[in-house]
Amino acid sequence: MIARLLIGIAKWVHKAFPFCELRTANLILKINGQKDLRVGCKLFNYKIYLNAHRSTVHILLCIQGEKFIDDVMFLEPHLKQGMTAFDVGANLGYLTYFLCSKIGPTGRVFSFEPDPDNWRELSENIRSNNIAFCQPMHTAVGSFDGMIPFLYGHNGHVDTDPGGKPNSAIVALDSFVRKHSIAGVDLIKVDVEGFELDVLTGLSQILSEKIKPILFVEVHPLGFGGKGDPAEVCSFLERYYSNICAFRAPSDVRTGLSPWGKLFFQFGSDESVRRRCEVSLKEVKENQLMRVYLLCLPEI
Repeated sequence: MIARLLIGIAKWVHKAFPFCELRTANLILKINGQKDLRVGCKLFNYKIYLNAHRSTVHILLCIQGEKFIDDVMFLEPHLKQGMTAFDVGANLGYLTYFLCSKIGPTGRVFSFEPDPDNWRELSENIRSNNIAFCQPMHTAVGSFDGMIPFLYGHNGHVDTDPGGKPNSAIVALDSFVRKHSIAGVDLIKVDVEGFELDVLTGLSQILSEKIKPILFVEVHPLGFGGKGDPAEVCSFLERYYSNICAFRAPSDVRTGLSPWGKLFFQFGSDESVRRRCEVSLKEVKENQLMRVYLLCLPEI
């Protein structure tokens, strides 16, 4: 009860003072302890219930709402009603709900998430909101179909330990598209904790089509999750796309600013934030310790 009240207070406090939200989230988790904490919030006109005791990300979503989801501004200009979209590494589904709100019931959204607890929250919220055109898939995505060792957790990832025991299904998007007779894919978002290159390898046939999908890939730093390799990811994508935009994550850019800079950044227009976050592919390849978003646009 106290933790739920603190979340409500924090929502109002951090609207006026958009600083130290992570400290607030950690404090609320500490006060709550091990007790269940189920909290509702509204995301993109959907009523979402979160098991907020699980992680600081849950708490931050409750406090910040849609503002927490900083990659929305990069995708929104490219979304249309009726698209077919894949959300690979959906986590709690916050970007899934955004895609659903923009694509609408004339389109299709497939949401891939291997962690059982994340997938359960995602599935329950899709069902409670009657999003019939969105299908949550309880599987990892990679370069082949089968089973893999997966380290479960809120931000789980593929286990690179050679002795790891297979405990999660995995599917390549090329075979998924064939199996489900999907005529075309318009957009693919990828956030897989350093496993990006494996996912991209598994959709090589899709990328070889004349009409390519929009790709939005979160690229993790070198060695992240045991597999991260920004330079290799960039080189792979350059084989298929000539129009690739790179952006640092807004939350990372904001962290390095002064208090006044953070305030202006917080309330700046989407266009000004995009310009502040933009980097070149050369920078991504040379400084492999950055977390970046790559937006790959097909030729019209």
